[in-house]
Amino acid sequence: MPASDENMRSQRNILIVETETKFKSELAEFLKELGHNAMAANTANEGMQILDNQKFELLFMDLELPDINALVFLKQIKETYPSMEIIIVCTQRDSISRRKAMTMGAIDYIEKPLSKFNVQLSMERIRKFLTIQEKIHNIEESNSILNHNLDALVRDPSRTDRNLAAL
Repeated sequence: MPASDENMRSQRNILIVETETKFKSELAEFLKELGHNAMAANTANEGMQILDNQKFELLFMDLELPDINALVFLKQIKETYPSMEIIIVCTQRDSISRRKAMTMGAIDYIEKPLSKFNVQLSMERIRKFLTIQEKIHNIEESNSILNHNLDALVRDPSRTDRNLAAL
């Protein structure tokens, strides 16, 4: 399936930290088909090394990591990379850990086995979320500029009179 123009405009750098080779490669391949850059790591330690050397917007993280408790890893990621969005990869039997991960800052989850439809839905939800976050950031930035200008006018009312006279 070729990447659409919309997907290319919202291309993301994505890291997958997953122990199951088949799932990891299928997920990476599908994300690439959607127009994203995807890299993979087998362990949390390997994932952290990659994160320390490259910028990623999104992390798919297995709840069953061999070298660290996944919830501890999630906490480390959110502390080190607070803007990183995390999608939990889990099985149905991981429901308690999945809920805990969601309360700790994961934005979404997908269940094994791989469902391209569910990955696509998750990516679309995240795209919408990140678009809204960007719009909020732009509004806050504009608001800050307006507040600064308003403060300057309040401090020097003659500027207001000069500006009005110019009209």
